[in-house]
Amino acid sequence: MNRRRVLSGSGLVAVSALGGCLDSFDDSNAADDSDVETAESACAAGEAVIEAIVAGDYDDAVAYSGQQYLGEQSERAQSDLREQYESLPQPDDVHDIVCEDESQDDQLLESTREAFDTDVTDAVHVEYTVDVELSDEQHDASVTVAAFELNGAWTAMLPSVSRLFPEPQATIDVEDDESPSVELTLTSRSVADGVYVRGDRIEPSAYELAVDETLTITEEEEGVGEYDVVAYLGDSPDDPDAETVVETITVTGVEEPWEDVDEIELDGPVSGWVGVSPGQIAGVENPTIQLVEGREYDLTWNNTDGSVHNIALVDDDGAVVDDYETDLASEPDGSQTLTFTATTAIDQYLCEPHEQTKRGDVEFVDS
Repeated sequence: MNRRRVLSGSGLVAVSALGGCLDSFDDSNAADDSDVETAESACAAGEAVIEAIVAGDYDDAVAYSGQQYLGEQSERAQSDLREQYESLPQPDDVHDIVCEDESQDDQLLESTREAFDTDVTDAVHVEYTVDVELSDEQHDASVTVAAFELNGAWTAMLPSVSRLFPEPQATIDVEDDESPSVELTLTSRSVADGVYVRGDRIEPSAYELAVDETLTITEEEEGVGEYDVVAYLGDSPDDPDAETVVETITVTGVEEPWEDVDEIELDGPVSGWVGVSPGQIAGVENPTIQLVEGREYDLTWNNTDGSVHNIALVDDDGAVVDDYETDLASEPDGSQTLTFTATTAIDQYLCEPHEQTKRGDVEFVDS
């Protein structure tokens, strides 16, 4: 009997992830032919998998994957794939499954042959249109299956990125993007139970949009940064069955002339300083700050990750200027303020424990 082996359910191209599993393959662990379901074509194999998942026959769906031939890793691979299939959100009903197209994937085929052996004679991606019913409405969902020909017979599996729902969609009108105040108006939605705005500082359920409703995201209320407008399927935006980002907006800070600035604020994660205020540096990584010689400043930094940080002002040789540095601090959500008088000896500001990633330039302007 020829050994038959296919990919695990971790994506369309996942050969390298199984390298260690295949090294330990042992013929003594190979499954019997009766344990594996096959079909005469890639389309038929994929359709059988989709039908089994929709019917809740997860063991049958896994049997079409060929995971039984992964040797010592077979049992774990089958269990993981079954769990993946069980977790797929289900439509209310499926009326039809149409095989639309097969596309040869030479890279996938080459990778599987290198990782497995020449028993894999072909590998394709198969596209289906699945007529599903959701909330008494029928919609077409696009589903992709990975199919493998093993000695003249076909096996198939849904990759982990697949779903049996159509993508929820919505149309958004955006006014004044990349400004301190951005207006969003939901003009329509399709195959979506709701639409909401997602951001680091807001709760999705508090920012849902109804059709023809306008919502304003501002620098003052929600803060500077990027916000996604998301169409979702499910009972709540907090636990959606499926979602699609239909728009991304950017809220910027209110710019203030550097000549009028005497307070500067930064967030300080290990990856780099991030500007908070004034508005022209909000959201900017390691922003250049401008100073007026002789003016007194308050420079505040916030510990956003609980690591050990400080802030120091250095000259062009890297030496601290006039002892302008704070103590090391690691308190999560803590902050420190460095009060200093600007002198042209100051060339940069930095975090001494992380000076490779947290370093910004200082320039001088006239008052």
